[in-house]
Amino acid sequence: MINIRNEFIDYVGEAKFEKFVRALDNPMERTMFWQEQLWKRFTCDKNLIALSNWEELIKIFETDINKLVPDFKKKHTSIEAICDCCNAAIEKGEGFIFYSSACCFFEGSALEQGNMFLCKSCAENTVNEGTYRKQFPQKQKLKEMDVKGDMMKLLAMMNEANAASIIEHCKRRRLSPEDARKVAHEFAMLWWKNKETACVVAASFWNRKKWWQFWK
Repeated sequence: MINIRNEFIDYVGEAKFEKFVRALDNPMERTMFWQEQLWKRFTCDKNLIALSNWEELIKIFETDINKLVPDFKKKHTSIEAICDCCNAAIEKGEGFIFYSSACCFFEGSALEQGNMFLCKSCAENTVNEGTYRKQFPQKQKLKEMDVKGDMMKLLAMMNEANAASIIEHCKRRRLSPEDARKVAHEFAMLWWKNKETACVVAASFWNRKKWWQFWK
C-alpha cells in the first residue's frame, strides 16, 4: 500500500512540502499553478493516480494542515467534510462511511481506496435495491494508457469500481440497502466526534468476515 503523503514528502523535501501545504490556505480555495505542476510531476514520476484539485489535497494533507494552519477550518467555514464521490460539501452531523477495496494498479503498485465518506445523495445512489441487483463488470487492471489525459474517464471508472466494492462489502455483512446506509451513517456520526476511531471501526466492520467466509 502506498502512503501518498509520505511519498510526497520524500519526493519534495520537508521545506517545500510545508510551503505546499501552507499554500492550500488561500481565499480562492483552489490550488496554485505551481502546486498543480509539482503534484502532476510527482504523480507521473511515481506512476500514481491522484487528483490535484483543492478539495482532494485538503483531504490528503488534513493532519498537516491542522498543524501548520490551526485556524484553517475557521477561515474556510464551508469545509466540514467532502464527499469522496462527488466532492460536495457535507454538513456537520451528516454523511455515510462505507468502504471500498477498489485499487488502481500501476507497475506493480496498488492504491486501495479504503473508507469512503459519502454525502446523502451519493450514498442513496450507490446503495439501493437497484444497485444490489446490478451486475457490475468484472474487476480489471486499470492501465495508465487507458486514462492518460482523460480525467473524466478516470473518475467514471473509479466511481464504478468503488460502487461495486461498496455493494460487495454491504452484501457480505448480509445488510439490506437501507440497513447498510443506517450503519454507514452511524459511522459518520462517530466520525464527527472522533475521526481516528471512526475510521478504524468502520474499516474493521466492513472488512470483517463472517465465520463461514474463512473457509473460502
